[in-house]
Amino acid sequence: MGRVATTSALEKRNIIVPKKNCVFCDYISETVEHLFSGCIFATGIWAAVTSWCRIPNIFVFSVRDIVDLHKSVGLDGITKIAFQGIMFTALWSIWRARNNHIFSEKKQSVLDLVTEIKTVSFLWFRSRYRYGCIDWKDWCNFEMM
Repeated sequence: MGRVATTSALEKRNIIVPKKNCVFCDYISETVEHLFSGCIFATGIWAAVTSWCRIPNIFVFSVRDIVDLHKSVGLDGITKIAFQGIMFTALWSIWRARNNHIFSEKKQSVLDLVTEIKTVSFLWFRSRYRYGCIDWKDWCNFEMM
């Protein structure tokens, strides 16, 4: 919807941005689509998440593809809901890593960010899971039942 404050979006609003390229790859102008789907950093995140969740590798071309992915990966029930939460957590974590890089000069690796995604999504899911208890070991193996 054009509301994410990437450098391209800020320029369209006549805000001067000193660095226009993606903070992760420094290869292309930072747009929403590049940051979350086209950047090599983001593709590394999606490869790690799909491997962890035991689904086939995905190729996403837009944020909408990421948001709707839980509908088409063959998961059902509580696992599908958990996967959707993981995808939202991953989007938020990428945005947070981008901001930490810009404002705090803190760089994160793909591995660091995937670990953060696992941890934050586990805490989110565990606090909302009403059908018993899920433990960390099961979450790391993506075994919901």
